[in-house]
Amino acid sequence: MYQASGDPRLAAAARFWLAHAVELRRPGEGVGGYLSWEQGESGELEWRAEPGVLTGAAGVALALLGGLAAVEPAWDRLLLCDVPPRSSPDLNPSS
Repeated sequence: MYQASGDPRLAAAARFWLAHAVELRRPGEGVGGYLSWEQGESGELEWRAEPGVLTGAAGVALALLGGLAAVEPAWDRLLLCDVPPRSSPDLNPSS
């Protein structure tokens, strides 16, 4: 959202959550050190290895890459939540 709006409060929130995601890494566990809180075979919630994009390690990796790169992350389109960057003509009604 910061990349789309330029709001410094959103930049601070993004930095906080990216740092928190790095802190949650557990080397040697899950996929790449990340686990997902999911319902297990018994129906109880448990930490499980999940490689997927929505709740797993691939999603964590995409979010971390999005925070490191200077380019707009385009992967959010697959979640149908793509927000145009602030330089988009759609955001500037005077043009």
